[in-house]
Amino acid sequence: MTVQRGSAMPALIARLLVEPDLLDALERHDTDALPSELVAELDTLSAVDVRGLRTYQKLLQLKRLEVIEAIFPASLPAARGQYGVDGLAAGFWRFYRQPDTVPVHDIHREVAEAWVRYAKLLSGEGILAWLGDLGGYELMRFRAVFDAGPVAPLVGPPQMLADARPVLISGASVAAFAFDVPGLRRSLLDAHPVGRPEPRVTRLLSWYRPDSGLNTSRLGASAAAVLLACDGSRTVGHIVDTVAGPAKRDQVVELVRRLALAGALHFRSTATG
Repeated sequence: MTVQRGSAMPALIARLLVEPDLLDALERHDTDALPSELVAELDTLSAVDVRGLRTYQKLLQLKRLEVIEAIFPASLPAARGQYGVDGLAAGFWRFYRQPDTVPVHDIHREVAEAWVRYAKLLSGEGILAWLGDLGGYELMRFRAVFDAGPVAPLVGPPQMLADARPVLISGASVAAFAFDVPGLRRSLLDAHPVGRPEPRVTRLLSWYRPDSGLNTSRLGASAAAVLLACDGSRTVGHIVDTVAGPAKRDQVVELVRRLALAGALHFRSTATG
């Protein structure tokens, strides 16, 4: 079929591809299920090769998940094993309609974030209750590398930190999960069955630096609260007073210093506002 200049066909095909329900209605000639603007184009739509369009749509559905396989080496295969390759791709296609305005360099991030939202939706069905958490952890790892900032400078003795304002380096993040996601990920990558793991609150910090690669540290509740407060707006002394309490001053200072030395934190000058 040759598409003439000015033809409405390209736009119609694009809409049919991203709205599977409309393609279903066209295939069964159900004009009642088609919106009025498409009914007005029935003469043009009659030339559509529905079978060929479905084949192309299936390829696009599979490709959308294939582009993020490297980001989700554990959660994607687990979901495919539960829902099937084609079924998962089709379900994700219906769930996520990619905006036309996404810059090319952000497509992987955009699709990856959509996959985590979809994984959480699947988790809500209770079959793979941990899937959303696992996808979120894998996205956390990806962001640590993709958004990595410069290596943090070394810091001086602990007594110099009271007036410093710590902030996580670019790409680093703190998150809490309902399951032991690092353990889940290792088991799945090693092809070990995970069954139905018991919920276990797991707080993690992930960051990346060139000399040591991707780093993940487990945190206690207090340490996680301290790091969430490290947004560059508060001094270490302020964080001690409002989050940890004066009795834990030495522990907080040591935590901040240790993570700065490890490259997860750097400091904003009090003079820059």
